[in-house]
Amino acid sequence: LTRAQEAARAADAAHGRAAQALADDAPDAPDVDPGSALALAGAEAGPARAALDGLAALLSAEPALATSPNAHHDVSSPKAEPALAAVAAAAAALTEHGQSLRTRAGALSAVVEVEAGLPTREQETQATREQLAATAAEVERAAAQLAERPGLQTELSERLTAAREAQAGLAQARVTRDACQERLQAAQRAAALEPRIAAARDAVQQAAAEALTAAGLVAQRRNDWITATAGSLAAELVDGQPCPLCGSTEHPSPAAPGASAISRTQVEDAEAAQQQADAALTSCTREHDTLVAEQAAARAIAGEGSVDVLTQSLEAARARLQAAEQTAAPLAQLEAELAEFAEVTDRLREDLDRRRSRLAEDRARLETQSAALAQDRERCRDARGEYESVAARMRSLADAADAAADLATRLTTAEAATRTAVQERRELADMVAQAGFASAAQAAAAALPSSDLAALEARVNERAARRERVRQALTEDETIASLTGEETADVDGARERLTAAESNYEAAMQAREQARAFLARVRDAAAGLADAANALTAAIEDSATLLEVAALAAGSNDAATPLSTWVLLERFNDVLAFANDRLDQMSAGRYALVRVDDEAGSARRRDRGLGLGVVDRFSDSDVRDPKTLSGGETFYVSLSLALALADVVTAESGGVTMETLFIDEGFGSLDPETLQAVLAELGRLQAGGRTVGIVSHVEELRRQVADRIEVTRSPTGSTLRTIAS
Repeated sequence: LTRAQEAARAADAAHGRAAQALADDAPDAPDVDPGSALALAGAEAGPARAALDGLAALLSAEPALATSPNAHHDVSSPKAEPALAAVAAAAAALTEHGQSLRTRAGALSAVVEVEAGLPTREQETQATREQLAATAAEVERAAAQLAERPGLQTELSERLTAAREAQAGLAQARVTRDACQERLQAAQRAAALEPRIAAARDAVQQAAAEALTAAGLVAQRRNDWITATAGSLAAELVDGQPCPLCGSTEHPSPAAPGASAISRTQVEDAEAAQQQADAALTSCTREHDTLVAEQAAARAIAGEGSVDVLTQSLEAARARLQAAEQTAAPLAQLEAELAEFAEVTDRLREDLDRRRSRLAEDRARLETQSAALAQDRERCRDARGEYESVAARMRSLADAADAAADLATRLTTAEAATRTAVQERRELADMVAQAGFASAAQAAAAALPSSDLAALEARVNERAARRERVRQALTEDETIASLTGEETADVDGARERLTAAESNYEAAMQAREQARAFLARVRDAAAGLADAANALTAAIEDSATLLEVAALAAGSNDAATPLSTWVLLERFNDVLAFANDRLDQMSAGRYALVRVDDEAGSARRRDRGLGLGVVDRFSDSDVRDPKTLSGGETFYVSLSLALALADVVTAESGGVTMETLFIDEGFGSLDPETLQAVLAELGRLQAGGRTVGIVSHVEELRRQVADRIEVTRSPTGSTLRTIAS
């Protein structure tokens, strides 16, 4: 009876909720959008409302049972099934309609995304259009600049031609300048000689006058001396005696003695004065002739022009030369600029073509994007219909689908609750009849409180359970079933066994809990291990390239050589190059060192490629193993390598030199000739500025090394003696 009453109340509540939802979603409801909810499903609203009315009629039947034993058959009449089936059909129709609405809403999701991206796409399109406009303007400016370049190139070519012509005329301009300068200097020399020539002319005239006077004086004195001499002789003549001059004995006209006496010395003095005057005249005449000749030569060089004219000609020649030099000075620069100008023009033209091609592609792409944008706008406009947006329409369809699903759920709930109520009524009628009550009211009056009824039910259930355990113990346990009734009960033993069993049970329970905890930890650890394995797998996949490079660098390559060895190969080659220079001197050209890959004992080494071989030029054998060298050969080969390593360190360390080297022992294994070659090489090192120290007991070294420290052993200890040259 209680269940029937509760089922009836639940059915009434479910019916009320469904009716309220149907009323709330009705198209004429004040809060309902006419374009959503059941306004989109008017065909389903009518059947749903009719089905709810049928349920209301079914639920409004009198829940109390008549006193007639057959009265309950009216409640469970088959008339209830059509009403319930109508509700189920209405719920199914609403469910199908909700799914249809949800499908339509889902179909709009892609359009909603398109609509959401329209503003951004429009902004991007506008920005692209503006950028293309700016790019087009830049392209036009670049085209204009490119169009101006032929004129600029022509101007540059003209400047280059002028510079070349000026360069070609520089030699002639310099010759012309030098000629003008020479003519001017000659004219200036001729003008400067004019006063000297006049002075020389005056000197010649004066010297001529003095020479003439001196000649007259000589003639006069000579005549006077002759006259005086003749008079003296005439005075000494004796008639009839021969003249001492002519030998005549007759003296018809003897000379008369002169008025003054002139000596021979006076005549000679006059003659000397005449000679000096003649010499002075000759000198002045020669100087005058020299100056005249020099002036004539200068005038021949200067030509007909005056000093002023020649000065103007020189200034003009200098101006022309300076202009030519200034014009020809940038010749190399102009040639480079013209060559670069052509290259730049070609690059600008190619760049302009690329930019135009890219601009055309961008414009075509923009047109395509604009067309797609217009199509998407039209698509969104068609999809949203009368709504503000496609999203609003999709939300409306989704709300309608939710409302239809909710109403279908409520109808289904109401149908199930009503069916349950009808079933409970049917069972109530049967139970009332079976219990012997005349009516449900009578049964309700005889009903116990729920607490008493629950207590009774618990006692009944407990009694039934105990009865079942006893039955199972008596029938299923072979030990109990085999009892005859004459056995004596071992209560103490049973208690001990019970205690032991309980202990075992508790231990088993603890073990089970521990096992469960361990299982949980194992599962957690397994999950963590799986996560770590997945992370490791992902890390290995992400780092595959890096691991491959690391493996190659570690030596997992075709040459089985690590990266460090590859780096050392070049330095090793440098060491061998320096070592061979010294080894060639020490071995008299016999040995040379080479790098090999298959040196004995290197098969398992990770530094393959750094092996060492010896080439013996005095034999026909191939590359020798260094182990086959004698002790002395091994010594100077090792010494060559050590010195070469020092040379490489010096070359690679930015100028830091290894100025001091010490060589300990090994000289005793050398023959005298090789010892001399090694000492000669060490001497060259010392001559190059290095200090070489030798530690040895070889007596020959004591004789050849002047600066040394000798160590002498004695029973009381060692003594040092320093010997310096």
